[in-house]
Order: sequence, then structure tokens, then C-alpha cells
Amino acid sequence: MTSPPTCLNSHRGRASSCRLNQDWGSGGTRTSSPLTGSATSGRFGVDVSTVAVVGSGAIGMVLADAAARAGCTVVLCGARAVEQLTVIGPDGVRTTTVAVCRDPRDAVSVDIVLLAVKRQDSYALDEWSGLIAPDTLVVRAQNGVDPAPTGGAYGQVVPSVVRFGATRVAAGIVLRASSDLLVVPPEGASLADHLSADSVRVEVAEDFRVEQWRKFAMNICAGGLTTLFDRGLEIFTDPFVQVIARALLDEVRAVAAADGVRLEASIAEHTITDLAGRPYGTTTSMLRDARAGNPLELDAHGAELVRIAEWHDIHAPVNARLVDALAASVRYEERVR
Repeated sequence: MTSPPTCLNSHRGRASSCRLNQDWGSGGTRTSSPLTGSATSGRFGVDVSTVAVVGSGAIGMVLADAAARAGCTVVLCGARAVEQLTVIGPDGVRTTTVAVCRDPRDAVSVDIVLLAVKRQDSYALDEWSGLIAPDTLVVRAQNGVDPAPTGGAYGQVVPSVVRFGATRVAAGIVLRASSDLLVVPPEGASLADHLSADSVRVEVAEDFRVEQWRKFAMNICAGGLTTLFDRGLEIFTDPFVQVIARALLDEVRAVAAADGVRLEASIAEHTITDLAGRPYGTTTSMLRDARAGNPLELDAHGAELVRIAEWHDIHAPVNARLVDALAASVRYEERVR
């Protein structure tokens, strides 16, 4: 039998050995609903809330750091999870220690689960279902506009829009390149009580689907074209690339309208200007995955857009051609490896 992992009461700065297959609440039960924003009487004898982050990549580490700094008891879940997190950002370097759980069989229910895995890995939520009680709030920090498929049905599940960039540079070390903002619909408002405002700011959007589609549009354009040309965001200063980007974004806007979301007419120019103004050499997660030989998150980018377009009987030929080109490049790389 493996030895129990170390859990840290981070805002007390005191480590305690505990098993993650025991309940976090005193007396074996949790005593609050995550939707109230109230604290829980935790195993350390102080009022804390318990937050599990599923996914130990860049986004997961930033969210785990933010929850720990808000005074929550945080468990980072995943095979690569590490206890010490270092976040390097424009505001300096900060280091936080959290509990880790690498085996789903050791998982116990928590107040909030933050799902921070790529869309194609969404079944991790089923693997880590031991974290979820009937009143657990599950927040998906994922790309795309439609819920990713999972095998189970969970009560309180809300989407979110991640509005910050982060890159995992080594085990436990993440480079945060932009301001940290997480956008949630009104039903996810209580998340603001569980994340440190100086680490990740939570914004509640009444028009949440508009925010989703804006991020979706940027991902399709930025991820797809940087990966296609194998270059950073500086490609958006190229007039030829700008023509392709406008065509992609015009199709996104048309499909969004058919899906009941009205995007501003200026979204293409605004997105291109934004991307072209990023520092030279800035990459996207899809480009980094392609260079590393990892699966591409096409199903949360162009492939999803094409699927929604087909549902509404709308043609999106430029997006479809881009998806085909990226999928073909992946198949080619698999053959030559």
C-alpha cells in the first residue's frame, strides 16, 4: 500500500498527513453547499472550503494556486500533479503548496471541482467521479461552446471561459502571460468566493454565451492558423493570413447567429488586431501540442464550428478546409513518426 499523500492547510502554513480517501468534513460529512459561498468546517478544525482541480496542466495549476490563495483546501488531481506550484507572471513570482491526488481511487467528495483538461480528455470527470457529491459545484474550464461528452450525469455543472494565457514550462512551474480572468454564467457566481481575486478574477456574465462565442472565435482563428503555418501569433501581421482569418471569423459570426448568439460586426477586425499585437513568438496551445506530437483539440475549435454549422444547414467551407488540413497534418505526422 502506498503511503498517504501530504495535505497542506495552506492559509495556516501547516502540513498534516491525511488520506485523500477520507472525507474532508469533520465527523465524515461535509457541512455546506458550494452554491452558498459559505465555508466548511474542515478536517483541520478551521473554516475552509475544499476545491479539487482535475488536470495538472498550465490552466489547472493557475486555478489551484488561486484557490489556495483564497484560503481553500486544494487538491490537485492528475498523474502529473505536484505539491509545489510556482506561477511566474507579469506581477512577479509566487509559490504555493497544495495537496495532490494521483489515483482516482483515493478521491473523496469536495465542495467545488474545477475541470481543467482538454476537451478530448473530458472523460476524466468520470474517472474522478469520487470527487463529486450531489451538491458539488463542477466548473468546466474548457474550450468550446457545447458541453463535452462524459459518461456520467452530474448535478451542478457550469461552463466557464478562461480569459488568460498560461504555459507549463516544467513540472510545477507555469508561465502566465496575461491577466487572469475567468468568466462564468450567473449560476457559477459562487466561484468568486473560492478564488483569490489577486490571482484569478471571476466575472459573472449575464450574456455568457456571447463571451463563449467570442473566445471560441479567437481560438478557431489563432489556434488553427498558427498550427497550420507552424508560426507564432506574429503571422497575423501578414496581409495574406489576415484575409484567411477574416473569412474564418465571418463564418463563425454567421454560425453563431444561427445558434442564437449575436456577435458584433467588428469581431473579425478586433480579433485580428488583438492577435497581431501580441509579442513576437507568442504561441498557442494547439501549436504547442502539434510541435510536441500531442493530439490536437480540433473538436473544441474548428471541428465543433463545422458540426454546429451542419446542424443549422449552414456552409462553413473555409473552416471545414482548415480542419481537414490540420487533421491531415496530424495523420501525416503519425505515419512518419
